[in-house]
Amino acid sequence: MIRRPPRSTLFPYTTLFRSYPFMEFVRPCARFLKDQGILTEEMQKAGDAWLDAHEKTFLKKSAPENVGAALKITGNLPTAKQTEGDKRLASYSKEPLPILALWPGDATRADDPAKHLVEATPDRGDNILRIQNVAKPTLHLWRPKRPDGRCIIVFPGGGYGILAAQHEGTEIAEWLNEQGITAFLAKYRVPRRKGLEKHAVALQDAQRAIRLVRSRAAEFGIDPNQIGVLGFSAGGHLSTLTVHQAAKESYKPIDGIDRASARPDFAILIYPAYLTRERKGPELDPLVGALPSLNDYPPIFTTIAADDPFTPGALYYYLSLLQAKVPNELHVYARGGHGKGLREVGYPFSQWTGACERWLEDLKRGTTDINLKAPSKRQ
Repeated sequence: MIRRPPRSTLFPYTTLFRSYPFMEFVRPCARFLKDQGILTEEMQKAGDAWLDAHEKTFLKKSAPENVGAALKITGNLPTAKQTEGDKRLASYSKEPLPILALWPGDATRADDPAKHLVEATPDRGDNILRIQNVAKPTLHLWRPKRPDGRCIIVFPGGGYGILAAQHEGTEIAEWLNEQGITAFLAKYRVPRRKGLEKHAVALQDAQRAIRLVRSRAAEFGIDPNQIGVLGFSAGGHLSTLTVHQAAKESYKPIDGIDRASARPDFAILIYPAYLTRERKGPELDPLVGALPSLNDYPPIFTTIAADDPFTPGALYYYLSLLQAKVPNELHVYARGGHGKGLREVGYPFSQWTGACERWLEDLKRGTTDINLKAPSKRQ
């Protein structure tokens, strides 16, 4: 006769389905079992439906905002001054996009050793937009039909050599708009400048971008305290630097915009690169080392595939955040490689958007620390 364990020993297991957001493990678990042929697609959908119904008992999804009023954006870059990359990026939008130069004057920086580069977008016939030789960095404003005040600045990857600005840029801006989030797509300077650290000019552009958006928040119809960053690969490294180098000026202030804070309010790191000194080594890059206070960290979301060469760095960075008790999440998928954005070719890594949407919604409604009342113990 099989003896049933005492109820007290079952208690930890029953609480698995009553602890939010941990209970979300049901979704990737069901997807994994379906991929292994253990569950059917109908069974997977049934599991998701059960979780949706259960979460509705304690989570109230934020209602969509009213249709956003028309904005009057000043400083919109005229077509005659747009670069090849700006024109290509703008072509992916169904509506005209405001394009803003990050730096005044001719949009270059006088101290840029490569300010005379001519921007180009070589076509290799692989459905990937590559922008190279950027000397005039810009921000492209993607505004949703129903903006909710949140804003995210998107930094495409490309190894600080080019910008993969479609599958890690415009497609991401569209995805954010679907959630009511205003997106700014950053066309930051690449390639790496000779004699400077690989990220030097890119960090100048990133800090300037955050300050510009925050200083003009009312004009853009966003909350100045809800400005996040999202980056892929080298852009993920750059986003991490905006967190850890926020208190350090990468350039001398030039105008009123630079009085605004360059610290992001949250960060989303998608297969971030270069977080450790050596690709597979355990030592973090000093530039992303521990900050003086827990208050110096924003909430952080990280995701990567197990077969990505930069996974060790993401794991060691996660452990450093865990040690510092920083509010953060890490999602690792079995496969997907590197550089796939949200395209299905990177399955199952491509499922990261579901977890990230839930995390962003939690930030919006402040429910990440929900503690549901556990069932009483009966002896």
